[in-house]
Amino acid sequence: MAQSFTELFARAEEKRGYSARRSQLEIQMDILKVVHDGAYLPTQIMYRANLAWVALQNNLGSLVNRGLLERSSTGGKRMYQLTMKGAGVLSSFTLIVEAVQTPGMLKLGAS
Repeated sequence: MAQSFTELFARAEEKRGYSARRSQLEIQMDILKVVHDGAYLPTQIMYRANLAWVALQNNLGSLVNRGLLERSSTGGKRMYQLTMKGAGVLSSFTLIVEAVQTPGMLKLGAS
């Protein structure tokens, strides 16, 4: 996972000739990726995922509720960790994005 999902989608959007805002799915996958890459504190996640504080809080809550992230507290600081389920979702999403964006990689049906 060398690139963020935002970069992968931006490259696809450049090919289409326009720039769009990130979808909720893209935002949540970006959060999972930055946590996977070592951002554990909310402020770190906010800056690396390029989110406003309120949007971050809403998405973190949603990801924790669905079991993709785990929240813990150490010394009064909230921290987030990727769960096994979250790692699986992130891995699957990465494979799908790469397959869709790589010509000839995704083949459906009989040729």
